[in-house]
Amino acid sequence: MAVHRQVNAVSYPAGSDLSAGQYRIVYMTDEGRIAFADGNGTSLLGILLNKPTAVGQAARVAVDGSVVKCEAGGAVNERDAVGAATGGRGTAGVIDNAYIVGRALSAAAASADLFEVSVMVGRL
Repeated sequence: MAVHRQVNAVSYPAGSDLSAGQYRIVYMTDEGRIAFADGNGTSLLGILLNKPTAVGQAARVAVDGSVVKCEAGGAVNERDAVGAATGGRGTAGVIDNAYIVGRALSAAAASADLFEVSVMVGRL
């Protein structure tokens, strides 16, 4: 069962309605707003913890040092490097020099499962 064990969070304005994506991976846009990462090589910020429903509402994001839930985009094994798939879901199979949000501390069997991630944003 995925749980939050340690949370270091910051808040930034949401770039859109993010209410359907709690526990998904996000990045900061050029306008300084939070949006779902889509695996296109964007530098990641962390994992969304709340459900902002409109542009400008506070989006609470778990950053480095956090151990939090993440929504899977497919199967993820414990200890896998976790990157972003379309819509900000966490994915395994990250290639060298790709951005990651952290490492999986538990497994996910399928898309939409929740698993634990140790957040440490960077490149693999």
